[in-house]
Amino acid sequence: MLKGIRFALKRRIFHYRVIPKPSSKSRRVDTVPESSKDLKKEYKIRPSFSHFTHCCSFQHFNFKQFDFLELILKMDDGKQSIDSPTVLKPPSCVKGMTSLEKSKFDLVSKVPSLIVPVTKLKVVTKLLKNVQLKKHRYSAVVELTECDPKFSSHRRYLLDPEKVQSVDTVSEKLQSLDNYTFSISDFEMVEVKLTYENWSFSEIMQAVMPDDSESVAGFSQVGHIAHFNLRSQALPYKHLIGEVLLDKLAAVRTVVNKLDTIDNTYRTFQMELLAGENNFITRTKENGFTFELDFSKVYWNSRLGTEHLRRVDHLTCKDIVFDVFAGIGPFAVPAAKYKAQVFANDLNPSSYESLTKNITLNKCDPSRIRCYNLDGREFITTIMKQEIMKIYSSTKLPGDLGHEVNESDVVIDSMQDINSISVLMNLPALAYTFVDAFRGLLCELEYVNTSIPLPVVHCYCFTNSTEADVNFNGDVDKELKHRIIDRIGYLKEEDISVRFVRDVAPKKLMKCVSFSLTEEILCHNLNDLMKTKDENDCDENEEPPTKSRRLNENL
Repeated sequence: MLKGIRFALKRRIFHYRVIPKPSSKSRRVDTVPESSKDLKKEYKIRPSFSHFTHCCSFQHFNFKQFDFLELILKMDDGKQSIDSPTVLKPPSCVKGMTSLEKSKFDLVSKVPSLIVPVTKLKVVTKLLKNVQLKKHRYSAVVELTECDPKFSSHRRYLLDPEKVQSVDTVSEKLQSLDNYTFSISDFEMVEVKLTYENWSFSEIMQAVMPDDSESVAGFSQVGHIAHFNLRSQALPYKHLIGEVLLDKLAAVRTVVNKLDTIDNTYRTFQMELLAGENNFITRTKENGFTFELDFSKVYWNSRLGTEHLRRVDHLTCKDIVFDVFAGIGPFAVPAAKYKAQVFANDLNPSSYESLTKNITLNKCDPSRIRCYNLDGREFITTIMKQEIMKIYSSTKLPGDLGHEVNESDVVIDSMQDINSISVLMNLPALAYTFVDAFRGLLCELEYVNTSIPLPVVHCYCFTNSTEADVNFNGDVDKELKHRIIDRIGYLKEEDISVRFVRDVAPKKLMKCVSFSLTEEILCHNLNDLMKTKDENDCDENEEPPTKSRRLNENL
């Protein structure tokens, strides 16, 4: 069929005229019939083996079309084919491999290529960069064989067989190139040999793992440590996974898998070493800051870098931050660097140790940050209570409040100029259970300066889709708001905002619940509430005492 198409197209390309052979031995051009002369074309007359002579017009002849027809004919003869795209992937024999055998990943395959002059190589590469052959440690530009006459003046440019399925793909991209004529003869199918070194980590995992298993290409990297959360179907391949990753990523020296066991005291994961060094002390960078940590003893999540920056990049010297669950300092250290007054706390001794190191490592002003190793509730009811009582009791500096300023006090430049007071609670699984500790923090003050902005709490939580489906018609934001209301009271749904942070798992999200600590919350006296309850039990008709201190609105 292709030969028939070729013949039909040639008849459209060429103009054939059949002319009787002249009787005279000396043939002259003027013997051409008048009908042919009317065409006003130039003809070339040559003798034929028959009694006739062929007369051809070259006005519509297109050499590129002719070359393309020749290529079609070659494809029809089976010499080269690009009709069906070739998918370059490791051989099927590696499926199910649990012990790494690098030689089994060798593959020889045909890919399309283009012969390009060295002088045009740079601009051709720019035009074809989206369709070039891209393999790990494999150059798309290779030399020709030494016996090729174009060896010194041309190079072979390898193309991706999945993206280049016809000659038209190349010709269309090169048509804008000046002073360069693309020839079909420069387009060839050539053999390439790929080895274990040329396959990426994800390509190897897809080839090795069963087809019905989930991909293990996703992992997190903290300094020189890469860690996975492998599911049960991937566990037989865990050591191969670690070995391959060490080969593919030069910066990784330790590969671990997090186990399901969680330390309930410090909320850290148990882990097993898959490959590499047994060294968990590392350094990592985030938003321009350097953090040192022992990955086996503290919590760190590389996926929260955007959230850390969002929360602190607007801070100034007129802002105050209480970080209740500071960890190694991803919120506290940048906040102190931006000159905010920071009070950072964490229960984990290892986190506290890393926090203090990271303050020095990032050259933070030590007068702008104080660190504590306390339980979150204790930190709120002691350190935070002490500091906000100083803030809301007067507009003067702490040194003018009638007591001496010791080293534990952070001197705020001007109480009157405070821009905001933020309370960060980044312990998504449990943080909401601590919010009731904010009640009554200012109940001991006789007067409260209401001209200073009220503290705003940013509490990070995981959603509970089951609870939301049962009690809130699937509204997870409403479920989160009622967690806070049930714990702290004095708030309505409209007083609380909820913002998405990230996906954690199917039907499990991490969100930030924000609300202001109202005057009723801060000034609520728990002892008065208990007295009121007891007195109401004794005599329902007796008028109960006041539940909270009266606020001084005139300060």
